[in-house]
Amino acid sequence: MTSEDWPLGTPSRTGECVEPASFPPGTSGGGVVHEHDRVVLLMRCASAAAMKTGGPQRARLSLAAATVAGVCLLSGCGSGSTGTSASCVPPQLRVDPGTVRLGEAVQLHGTAFTDSCADTSYPAPVHSLQGLTITIEQAGRSQLLSRVDAQGTRGTFEVTVRLPLTLKKGPATVRVGSTAAAPLQLV
Repeated sequence: MTSEDWPLGTPSRTGECVEPASFPPGTSGGGVVHEHDRVVLLMRCASAAAMKTGGPQRARLSLAAATVAGVCLLSGCGSGSTGTSASCVPPQLRVDPGTVRLGEAVQLHGTAFTDSCADTSYPAPVHSLQGLTITIEQAGRSQLLSRVDAQGTRGTFEVTVRLPLTLKKGPATVRVGSTAAAPLQLV
């Protein structure tokens, strides 16, 4: 039996389109309903219901609407979703303290410096990024502060750096590559 043999999205005897708890054993789903299977179900149900009530043109419109909804389900449209859609947290950088004197040291805390995310039903292997370049920018000039390797599956790092005396008092930005930045006030 293949997944094509199973009547996914076929309305039940009562005319309702019911989502199965799992695929029958021996199908490509391996006994589990995945998010993309729900999208297929949604599309087939919408098309079948529209065909019954409004014919082929209405079925095509319902299929288009179901496709948009399915893409939204898979890509994580709408904040606050509790589904298994991807919502990878971008790399974050925190500078502590946020106000410091010239020449003093600051602690940099980084998270989510990884090559992928593991917050979906089908997580890819996660590897921490290595050789991250940390710079400080002020008045259009950039200076290297450090290089660091993120650690673990959460891609974290902590490093203490001493700020160069060549900086000026005022606002500055600490950056990790081009992916994360944090403000810093020099006094």
